[in-house]
Amino acid sequence: MLLANSTTPLYIQLCDKLRNAISNSELPVGMRLPSERLLAAQHGIDRGTARKAIRQLQHEGYVEVRQRRGYFVVGAIPRTPDTI
Repeated sequence: MLLANSTTPLYIQLCDKLRNAISNSELPVGMRLPSERLLAAQHGIDRGTARKAIRQLQHEGYVEVRQRRGYFVVGAIPRTPDTI
């Protein structure tokens, strides 16, 4: 659940939740993410907030966009003490 009264922005909270699901293989490589519209509805946030979270994951290398198909998990970035 995302916390509207948290000091952490909603898009960061959603990004963290999705990143953890990818890292724990709850969202396996090759899986299509839910649409921005569905993520927004599921978490009670604006579609733009969901888009910002997905774009952050794309920037970090966790997901890729496939034109007219959606966003797909491409893998988790290994975390080492140097990258934390």
